[in-house]
Amino acid sequence: MNSNGTKRVTLTLKSNTAKTTWFDITVGSAAPTVEESHSIADSDEIVTNYVVSLKEGTATDVLDKAVTGAEALHAYKLMSYPEISVFFVQAHTKTFASDFARWAAANGIAVDTVAYTRDKLREEEIRYGNTTSSDVATTTKWKSGNAIRKPQKDSSDPNTNIYDAWGITAIGADKAQRTNVAYKPTLTGVIDSGIEDDNPDLQGQVSSTYSVDCTVNGIPQQGTDSSTGRPVWWPTAGDYDDMHGTHVSGTIAASHNGSGVDGVNPNTTLAAIRVLKHDRTYLEQEVCGYVWAAKVGMDVTNASIGSLSPDYPGKYAVDKAHDTVLQRAVNYAAKNNVVNVASAMNAGLDSAIMDPTNRDMLGLTYATEALLGEDEFCMEYIGAYREGLIGPLPKA
Repeated sequence: MNSNGTKRVTLTLKSNTAKTTWFDITVGSAAPTVEESHSIADSDEIVTNYVVSLKEGTATDVLDKAVTGAEALHAYKLMSYPEISVFFVQAHTKTFASDFARWAAANGIAVDTVAYTRDKLREEEIRYGNTTSSDVATTTKWKSGNAIRKPQKDSSDPNTNIYDAWGITAIGADKAQRTNVAYKPTLTGVIDSGIEDDNPDLQGQVSSTYSVDCTVNGIPQQGTDSSTGRPVWWPTAGDYDDMHGTHVSGTIAASHNGSGVDGVNPNTTLAAIRVLKHDRTYLEQEVCGYVWAAKVGMDVTNASIGSLSPDYPGKYAVDKAHDTVLQRAVNYAAKNNVVNVASAMNAGLDSAIMDPTNRDMLGLTYATEALLGEDEFCMEYIGAYREGLIGPLPKA
């Protein structure tokens, strides 16, 4: 026992004795207990993925120490994002969140949230070792180049009309394409289920250089799937739900080639950011997608997806953990000049371009849901206001 009432405990990884960490146990202190935290959520599953968010702006060496501490608590590192003070691990214990919170408190590391990201892992996602640099895909930075002029045809494709592609005509995209102006090359990331790039309306428009698969534990992957011979960012073969990304890509950029439909901007370059598999996506996959878009330097992302991560804004620890981290990832992309577009139609709203961290926009969304009868007794609106998620910011 040290003179200050603490006892230092050192932990060593069995699989790698060179890796050790330590923490001090404080006796008789008034330090907050894990139970007093509202952002700690353990899973009922022995093996599952967790997200850890430290205080924003945490130094990289402190984050690295936190990762090492997590590894000593029967967890394997998946991805670390020092840019947003977040990392993901796969824990092989039901009490990882509580255990890590105690370790962090004892080591003076400020933690915002620790929570599981989902209930079940797919078989191919279960790991028995840390992610290494060779496991993580990287690519070059997108360079848009100079503005160019492309000849435009005088008429739309046969299925671009008020009945089959009402959005194109509603926003005047068909007319805009006939305007003789210079186009700045753009890169659009489709955060979805992947893209079939051999579709006649999309041939030559999907870049394999900037496309990525995030569906396995949120670890960015490129290359070829040995079982199919297709890129790993392609949709799951034979899965109807996984065709969604190709459909969305056609809305964005289908060629004006005399068949099919017109895209809003057939001159953009598409990149598949695959986060959906079997109609499922989770926090670590979405964060992978937004950070990838930021690092590549994409101009736009489109996320017309739903997530099985808890609903925003949420009332419980696991909800708050997901909200905090996804907001950080979206903010990071926005700060790197990425315009992030999201769809709200499946929530009973019309489509919208939204910043999910904008308090005014969030307040309008809650109000709209209440007016549509989607929020019984306005309880979600009232709860969001009480938690300070909407309404005026409190005075400093």
